[in-house]
Amino acid sequence: CEDEGRESRAIADKIKELQKSGRPVSWRGHMTEEELHEAYRHAAFTPFPSLAEGFGLPIIESFWHCRPVICSDQGAVGELSRQGGCLTVDVTKPSKLADAMESLLQDASRCAALAKEAYDRPLRSWADYWSELKPLLDIR
Repeated sequence: CEDEGRESRAIADKIKELQKSGRPVSWRGHMTEEELHEAYRHAAFTPFPSLAEGFGLPIIESFWHCRPVICSDQGAVGELSRQGGCLTVDVTKPSKLADAMESLLQDASRCAALAKEAYDRPLRSWADYWSELKPLLDIR
């Protein structure tokens, strides 16, 4: 938990530094559900530069809001990205991530096409996952 606090402070410090240099960035820590939905309503896309993601629930959440995602093509995130609605980049390189964000901000038709892919994706419910998992558990 101490490492998490240190990381949060480092992020907050970097955001303050960027704001002082005139960059229009902000970082919201904890948000209510309504604040989160409101943020998605105003977003064109979701950058998700995670390097170690177990499933990629934030990507699914972005799709639920019909927003495309900029993410890696590796691991669990990569598996999700292959089904559409994602612009994949090498997220270990900040310049590549920035280029991808700029491309979607400048090319509304590309962003809209990815948003349509996100919207068209069939999203599964927890009941769907349970219906697949339960027979495997019953075998034991």
